[in-house]
Amino acid sequence: MFSDSPDDGLEISIVNNSTTIDPSINLTDNWDDADGYYKYKVGEIINQYQVVLPIGSGVFSTVVSAKNIKTNEDVVIKIIRNRPSMNRSGVKEIDILSKISNNSNNQKTHCIQMKDSFTFRNHLCIVFEPMSMSLHQLIKKFGKNIGLSLNAVRVYAKQLFIALKHIKNAKIIHADIKPDNIVVNESKNTIKIIDFGSAGETHESEITPYLVSRFYRAPEIILGNKYDYAIDVWSVGCCLAELFTGKFLFPGRTNNDMIRLFIEYKGPFPRKMLKKSQFLANHFNENFVFLKQEHDPVSKNIQRIPYEVQKPVKDFMQFLMPKNLSLPESDLKKLQQLKDLIEKCTILDPEKRITPSEALNHDFLKP
Repeated sequence: MFSDSPDDGLEISIVNNSTTIDPSINLTDNWDDADGYYKYKVGEIINQYQVVLPIGSGVFSTVVSAKNIKTNEDVVIKIIRNRPSMNRSGVKEIDILSKISNNSNNQKTHCIQMKDSFTFRNHLCIVFEPMSMSLHQLIKKFGKNIGLSLNAVRVYAKQLFIALKHIKNAKIIHADIKPDNIVVNESKNTIKIIDFGSAGETHESEITPYLVSRFYRAPEIILGNKYDYAIDVWSVGCCLAELFTGKFLFPGRTNNDMIRLFIEYKGPFPRKMLKKSQFLANHFNENFVFLKQEHDPVSKNIQRIPYEVQKPVKDFMQFLMPKNLSLPESDLKKLQQLKDLIEKCTILDPEKRITPSEALNHDFLKP
């Protein structure tokens, strides 16, 4: 929902190629492009909101910053594409946002606050509070390949687990937690989870190997097992490693490559977990031996090569602290605690994975 920007806040000047128009002009046709995106104009008034700046667009929507002309309040508007399936997804997102909202004290939920929703020229629009940038952009700007400070990771981790606890209490699974979907305020001391377009309740869970963005996808999704709130905990664990290092923890090229990385870091999968997997044959043989997929340079075909790992061959601490990195004793202790928290977030068996409530009591989150 938030695009790259050369500075910290929404008040900055951003070069914009859209044409500013007189808001009194009434556009009566050609509202949509060929793909069903709304062709907004800077200065246009949508309901009671005047478009200020473009922010970006995704598969489901276009996002703009705007100002409430009645209250002079800054907001962000998500304009859903004019397609029946997209509209249905938007209606569902509004329902979920209503369930997780806490109008009396939304700040402590660390979930984005929905302020309004309406339909404008056949486009469902969702209005949100404004934030500054995503954690993806923050890493790119301040910590590319080096990451953020331990203290920043600790502060953000606590807020993420507060958000997960709140979402779980509302019986909702976010199902797409990643740095792109976590935004920070201008002061960079408060984060909130956004984009509940993939979220749902546990009874709505559908077995699909492509739920959640790949680098943050839990093993039970890839294997085709039933899943629950624990997939969000896995995603947060991956995010914490990335926040500290500026690098992906599990940068698998495919689902099969993701499993290879899982077992290299975590060791073999529990047999009982594999027995329940609907997609087991895609990645394991009948003896539960992992089959690593590799391209044969001669035949150009994909080979399935048995790859047995009896114990972890990669270490989380080596990922977090390469040999050329040195830390003072106090920070080293905190880093060990971060390693322990990430390991607990990425336990292969979701039933044994740390819960948001347990994580909030972890030593790493203590000052």
